[in-house]
Amino acid sequence: FYVNDAGNQIVMLGESLVSRYFEYFGKEYPLPENGYHADDVKQIAQDIAKEDGDKWLTADANERLHYFMQQGIDRELAKIDRDLKLYRVNITSWMHETFFYQNDMKRIKDCLKMMDDKGLLYEKDGALWFKSTDYGDDKDRVLRKSDGTLSYLTPDIANHVYKMERGYPVMVNLWGADHHSYVTRMQAALTALGYPKGTLSVELIQMVRMVEDGVEVKMSKRTGNAITLRELCEDVGVDAARWFFVSKDITTQMDFDIKQASAKNYDNPVYYAQYAHSRMCSILRNPEIPEFHREESYNRLTNEKELQLLKMISEFPGAVAKAAKTRKPNTIAEYIQSLVKLYHSYYNVVHVNNPDDPELTNQRLGLVLALKTTLRNALDLLGVDAPQSMLNTHRALRRERSALEYASVAQMDRAFGSDPEGRWFESSRAHQLVASVISLATFFLQKTSRAHSAAPRFPTKFCFANFCGGPKKANRVSLPALFVKPPAHSFRCNSPSPDFCKRHTACGLFAQNRRACFWLLCTGGKDVIIDALQ
Repeated sequence: FYVNDAGNQIVMLGESLVSRYFEYFGKEYPLPENGYHADDVKQIAQDIAKEDGDKWLTADANERLHYFMQQGIDRELAKIDRDLKLYRVNITSWMHETFFYQNDMKRIKDCLKMMDDKGLLYEKDGALWFKSTDYGDDKDRVLRKSDGTLSYLTPDIANHVYKMERGYPVMVNLWGADHHSYVTRMQAALTALGYPKGTLSVELIQMVRMVEDGVEVKMSKRTGNAITLRELCEDVGVDAARWFFVSKDITTQMDFDIKQASAKNYDNPVYYAQYAHSRMCSILRNPEIPEFHREESYNRLTNEKELQLLKMISEFPGAVAKAAKTRKPNTIAEYIQSLVKLYHSYYNVVHVNNPDDPELTNQRLGLVLALKTTLRNALDLLGVDAPQSMLNTHRALRRERSALEYASVAQMDRAFGSDPEGRWFESSRAHQLVASVISLATFFLQKTSRAHSAAPRFPTKFCFANFCGGPKKANRVSLPALFVKPPAHSFRCNSPSPDFCKRHTACGLFAQNRRACFWLLCTGGKDVIIDALQ
């Protein structure tokens, strides 16, 4: 991490801090026209005032400015380091521009002497110039101005030479898009010094436009309206922040949709990927499914989607190699999206557990395990977590408390219908909630048991819903349910026992409100799935 801690911008930082420091004690000190107005500068000045008192009000002006400049650098860098660690980026080397001004600028002077010895420099109008046009630049560049100060390019050349001296034969720099013209002159300097062409590669990162509800969220460093990395991570989550930034090619401009990144549904691609991983984990830890054992052959995996999944797994090493060679991690995000889309479609149409065919079950478990490993590795490459469960504990507990308080279908509708995003909750922690709801469901079913021969007691239609067995006719169970219209698709019962649902009078219940139908499906007395169907 190269720290630009020298030059006029650091002087402006120091002056801005001094101004805010005086302001804290009710004194006047002019804020520079090009100074920093953000709240973090005010906060640093207030912290210094609380720690040091008012001693700097009467201190020597030069000593005071130097102190505030250094305090500003140290405290801002500490904040940057904290925010990067929150973002799961650990910087192992911090290189300061001021390092090259130490010891009477020895490294800079050595670099200039090396260039002069090679005949790369000349003087004109009192300034020192680099013959960069001889190496592909559009014009020669100033290294030392006529007033004796150095241009930005000079310590930057010394920095790159120092990297080479430390044993780094290839360098990759990440610069902002506004440094586009700077690339050629830096590469020209290294080429002129005799380093092989291609020693330095530069990736130009385009600007990011923050968008919320289709409206751009303006950012300004000077006015203090900037959205910091920490604020973004706290708003949308680290996983979503990392995914959205890495999922786009850095050479293209991107709109960061804050609302989409915050969503906990399939519209959010990172949620979609993590949900696929949690589904795989759920299958593998299901106590009703036998433990997986390795086999020599997996020739029973003949379903079309199984063959497609196997092909995608085999393509993963190549995808990683290509992403590394081209330095385009966004291709891994694209691979993940294709993989999880295929897996979700496979999950919806294929039974992994087939009690009557243990060999097929075991081979499909092997496929799920391979998919889980591949997906976890792919997410890890992007620095995104691969959770084993998507349970949101706080929401589940709120639903548990609500269910215990309400005593009618209409009231339950209002409680459950407050979640507009159609989320799944799968955990034994929800068991108490569902036990309460099932008791209420049983009560209602008993009260309406004469639905077949008499008018219903509730102002809704009564129908028969086939809850189990999927598209097959076998093992279907017909139970009365409260709903206005059935869902467009059927569901399968995952119970290993064909007679299981027959033993539970409250196996299924539809509760209809203005926004959603809610299905309660009991799975063998173990965990319970609550699916909010939009």
